Amino acid sequence: MRLFWVLVALASSVLGLVYLQHLGDVHGRHVHWYLVHELVLGLGPMAYLLATTLKQAARRRRVAFILTSALLIIIAAVAEQVAIEHCYWGFDTRIDALTGWTIGDIPLEEFLFYPLFLNLPVLFYLWLDGQVPPHPKAGPTPRWMKLALRGTGATLIASAIGLFVYGHLQTGPALPDTMVPTEHCHATALTYSAGAHQFGWTFVMLAALGAGALLYPKVRDRVDRRRLWVTVVVYFVFVLFVELMGCGRGWWVWNHQQVLGLFTWILPVESYAMYFNGALLPILIYEAIEARLAPGTERAKEGLGFSW
Repeated sequence: MRLFWVLVALASSVLGLVYLQHLGDVHGRHVHWYLVHELVLGLGPMAYLLATTLKQAARRRRVAFILTSALLIIIAAVAEQVAIEHCYWGFDTRIDALTGWTIGDIPLEEFLFYPLFLNLPVLFYLWLDGQVPPHPKAGPTPRWMKLALRGTGATLIASAIGLFVYGHLQTGPALPDTMVPTEHCHATALTYSAGAHQFGWTFVMLAALGAGALLYPKVRDRVDRRRLWVTVVVYFVFVLFVELMGCGRGWWVWNHQQVLGLFTWILPVESYAMYFNGALLPILIYEAIEARLAPGTERAKEGLGFSW
């Protein structure tokens, strides 16, 4: 029942922000809505989950979360820097202005997005412990499943590497110094084309999917799959809405040359992989780290040696 009311509160926050945005647009009030969304829909839930989940948690669980969060923030910061430098997407500020504050070359709003939204899946997964009935304890991962997942992961990563090499063999006009979206529209969402068709964001998503497929069999025996998939579904729907809002208001303007170019409504197909990865990978990484922090006897008992 508590889960129901938490989801109601989250949905009410989303709808409330949409209504406030509408009022602001009607009355010509230019608010930094990207930053407001991060504070309300990112920082707010994260603060609640931190207070209710980790305050009384065992030390090993807190340490595992901190290490997971630090690792994800480092990876996301590097990926974001590459994305901005190579113009995977741009920003259209004619509807919603950015604050203008930057950290390096990264706008403050972009810099905050990943620390806030990548922590949510792990915290929500931990919070669900006691909120939903636990999944029956799984037996050892069947060998055929391990082989299938490893084969899938290796294929995805090999495809990502192949796409990376192919993309960087392409040539095209130099990227413009100032990224200004053209009037090429997909359902009123601006996109643009700049540079060679290098599939940069497609490469990142394929590599992330491959990493998830390789990591899942290693932690499957300790993951509560019911909590995992509840988290994936809730987070996917929640953040996909933020993506729709962002593309519609110019927070992210996709460069056709860094994606496959297949769009569903206003979203490139890579968006769906992005938020599936964003929900799944943090939890798998957290479980792997927590397992490594367990005493040696406990790891042996639970089969957590992580050997191939």
